Amino acid sequence: MKLDDDQIKQILGAEIQGKSVHPASIKTLFGIRSSVEVAMDSIAREVATSGEKLPEDDAKTAQMRARLIQQAQELGEAAVAGRADRWFIFIARRKGYDIPAYPFDPKGEFSDFLYDEGARDLPAWYAGQGFEEQGMQKLSSYAVVGARDASGVWQAVFTRGVRFVDASRIVALSSCEYLKRCSTAELEQVARLLGF
Repeated sequence: MKLDDDQIKQILGAEIQGKSVHPASIKTLFGIRSSVEVAMDSIAREVATSGEKLPEDDAKTAQMRARLIQQAQELGEAAVAGRADRWFIFIARRKGYDIPAYPFDPKGEFSDFLYDEGARDLPAWYAGQGFEEQGMQKLSSYAVVGARDASGVWQAVFTRGVRFVDASRIVALSSCEYLKRCSTAELEQVARLLGF
């Protein structure tokens, strides 16, 4: 599929705003990202962060940032980040539910997950996670940072740093740019989550 310049600009603009446009392909239907999707994510990430300088921190914030980066490396897979609209899939799969590539497929266990969580629908589930229900239409413009405690329970904070995380999946916090590039306010939210 060949895209003209206007189509590319439209797709990149949507990605920067957190409104993903995913080309449909047979691979996508089976949960495998197509080469076009991988390339578009890479281009969108480069455009979103090109020309941006790392935040200029005062000494206290720089120290907190360095400590959080180190703690994220130590925690490994117990501290994660990604786009907020992927959080329910991540949690449901960690709890053993069969959530297919298209989460609302009736063959999956999405309804069972919501029922077991005591949520009437997805906005109610997110509200229980600390995300305001009335903001659901803007969910994809938020990042989520999650941490698993010693008992295996996941806690999360939702922040505005979506351009610093992987748009398609939840990954280890130490493997993304989030902690290096997020604002001081976002950094403080993560610090509270991780027990600083």
